[in-house]
Amino acid sequence: MFRMTRRLSIVIPIFNEKQNIELLASEIESVFLKGRFRYEVIWVDDSSTDESYQVLLTLNRKVHRVLRHNTNRGQSAALMTGISAARAEVIATIDGDLQNDPNDLVPLLVKLEEGFDVVCGFRKYRKDAFLRTYLSRFANIIANRVTGVPVSDLGCTLRVFRKSLINNLEIIGEMHRVFVIYLFLNGAKVSQIEVNHRNRIYGESKYGYSRILKFLMDVLLAIFYSKFRFRPLYYFGTIALGTFIIGSLMQIVAVMLRVLEVKPYIDTTLITGGLLLQISSFSYLSFGLIAELLARFPSRK
Repeated sequence: MFRMTRRLSIVIPIFNEKQNIELLASEIESVFLKGRFRYEVIWVDDSSTDESYQVLLTLNRKVHRVLRHNTNRGQSAALMTGISAARAEVIATIDGDLQNDPNDLVPLLVKLEEGFDVVCGFRKYRKDAFLRTYLSRFANIIANRVTGVPVSDLGCTLRVFRKSLINNLEIIGEMHRVFVIYLFLNGAKVSQIEVNHRNRIYGESKYGYSRILKFLMDVLLAIFYSKFRFRPLYYFGTIALGTFIIGSLMQIVAVMLRVLEVKPYIDTTLITGGLLLQISSFSYLSFGLIAELLARFPSRK
């Protein structure tokens, strides 16, 4: 079992969820009262336009901490704010819409104690629209095949992990969906267990279909970041070399066509195209050198 001497910080991003807050707080208190866990709940209001912040301020301050963004910065930023403020060595994240079941936090913690660094929830039976569920599963399959991460539901916010893993990782943009990939590609032991998923009762979903495309783009970014951040010159240098060779071959072909009298003139299209590719190769090489310098000599704040 999860050791009672270990503290747990539960981070919950909130945006316009005024009707769900008190119910979720009550459920969490009920779960951890039974288990006698030492825990704190960190609510991060991402500049809600309803009365969410006012409702948060009514919660028991002995257990619940409330943080607020002055402007809407997105779920990733809200999670990062809460994680940075967490006092515990183990972090749990959960959505504020009541679709995640707080009762699943305990089995997630138990699984973590088996020696894993990250344990993710897997919503096998999702209570979302069919098309959204289907597209999400398709995107997850692509992510699994490309990265090898052993997680079937990267979009599930319900997860637990060790805070030490992300001390040097800043979750920005839409990274909350794929930061598990970053951790996995950097050596973290990752697992998953099936969790309950409930219908949304109050409020409206903040997720649109465009997020599927953003998710796939984030997967590609995660792969690039994890594989090439320590050797960017190799990556850009390979592209530069390939581009230069192709450009040179185009120019050679243009000359050979004229010499062999296949064409009575020099093909300026091939010459110009080859020259552009050669110039581009030097640009790629410059990008690689700059990225290499940034990687080897990071700025100090």
